[in-house]
Amino acid sequence: LAQGALDRGDETWFPRLGMARVEALRGDAEAALDWVEQAYRSGWRAAPTLLGLEPLFNDPRFDEVLLRAERDVARQLAAIEQAGLALEPPP
Repeated sequence: LAQGALDRGDETWFPRLGMARVEALRGDAEAALDWVEQAYRSGWRAAPTLLGLEPLFNDPRFDEVLLRAERDVARQLAAIEQAGLALEPPP
């Protein structure tokens, strides 16, 4: 599925994270981390999407990508607050 999306030109993070999962489950941490990096560069920032990446959890390179993602989200939230925009959905 993920490879098909990439073959069709999908430039989003979703198929890249899918490929990272495939490679992680195959035991190829290096390839999985390359895909994680590509997913990050394609806009992936959400930690709830870590399912299937458990084999990478103790890898410093994976930790570094997650740290960058967390910093990006923190900067985005700060910009939202600074602009005076609501962070909570309306009641």
